[in-house]
Amino acid sequence: MDLDERQQKIRDMLTGDGIVTPSILGDALRLSAFEALKYLPPDMVSFAPGSEFESIWNEASSWERVTFLVEHCGNVIEIECKLPRGKTAMGYYNLRQAGSPLSGHLKPGDVKNIAMASLPFMGRESHAIHFFDAEGKVLYSVYVGRRGHELINEVRSSFLNLQSCWRKTGKGAEVAK
Repeated sequence: MDLDERQQKIRDMLTGDGIVTPSILGDALRLSAFEALKYLPPDMVSFAPGSEFESIWNEASSWERVTFLVEHCGNVIEIECKLPRGKTAMGYYNLRQAGSPLSGHLKPGDVKNIAMASLPFMGRESHAIHFFDAEGKVLYSVYVGRRGHELINEVRSSFLNLQSCWRKTGKGAEVAK
């Protein structure tokens, strides 16, 4: 599939009413999920190296509500909550916040790249931070929270600001190559 075919495929997917995720884009373009995001229009995505895991996670943990999502073997696990902060110890980022439904141990060392992407979900506006491994697979994602079916405006604004800041700094440019 050449560049023009990939860009047309992306345009078709973005204007449809289907589900658009990095993994679905990757499958459609015959690329890794991470590589597929590089074909999005620049205003829809920005990139950061995995070394920025903790700073980006901490920013998202200030948001009122998110959906933490993990896809594994065709299963989709979602937890709606305020993202807990963690503490790094023994190679893990340990999520420990009293009362949070999300806990566990993340391996930030396995996060090679991070993308902040704005992709439609079933024809609706949607925004997420995606954390990728070295093979370009999505490890997990943090989606902007909703009340009912509407994005929470403050969380949406904070995400868009984070996305814009990474686009402007150029620090993610090496990641996007």
